[in-house]
Amino acid sequence: AGAHLTALAAMPESVPALEGNCGSAGVPSNVCAAIAWAAPTDFLRNPAVEDTALNALIGEGDVSGEEKLLGGPVRENPDLAQLANPCAFASPDGPPVLVIQGTHDEVVPVSQADLLVDASEAAKTSVSYLRIRHGNHGGWRTGTPYPSDPGPREIEDWIVQFLDRCCRNKGDLGIMGRHTIAAPIPA
Repeated sequence: AGAHLTALAAMPESVPALEGNCGSAGVPSNVCAAIAWAAPTDFLRNPAVEDTALNALIGEGDVSGEEKLLGGPVRENPDLAQLANPCAFASPDGPPVLVIQGTHDEVVPVSQADLLVDASEAAKTSVSYLRIRHGNHGGWRTGTPYPSDPGPREIEDWIVQFLDRCCRNKGDLGIMGRHTIAAPIPA
C-alpha cells in the first residue's frame, strides 16, 4: 500500500475525490518528490489483480489489496479503480518520481512500473527508473527471503542521490532516465 500511495501522492493536481476531509484543510497535499518502489500503478492493467496466484502475499481464498481498497472486485469498480491509478494523473507539473522495481517481483509485476514510467515520460514528468534485474519485491536477488534487512546498498545510494537532487537542488548527479542494475545477493 505504501508505494501505491506514494505514487498517487506524486501526482500534481489535487483530486477533490481523493482529498477527503481530514488533515490540514486548505493545505495542498502535493509532495516535492516521490519514490515509488514496487508500486501497483494501474489496477485495471495489473495481472496480479485478476490472478491472485501472481501475488505471493495473497493466500488461497484471500482478495487482493486493490480489491480491499476499492471495496470489491476491480472489474466491478472501474471508476474507483481509475481514480486510484497513479498512471491516470501523470502531468508535466508533477514532482520528480523515482520508480524502483525488481524484474522478478513476486508481489507487483514489473509491468506496473513500466506503465508508470511510460505514462510519466509521455506526460513530460521528471522520472527516473531504476529497474533491478532479477530483483524481488525487496530489491534483492530472486530467492532471497523478503523482507531483507538492511536494504540493498546500491539502491539506498540511488535513493539518497535522487533526494539530494530533488530536495536539496544538488544537480542531476546522472540519475535521471532509465537504468538497470543487477540485484544484489545479501552477505
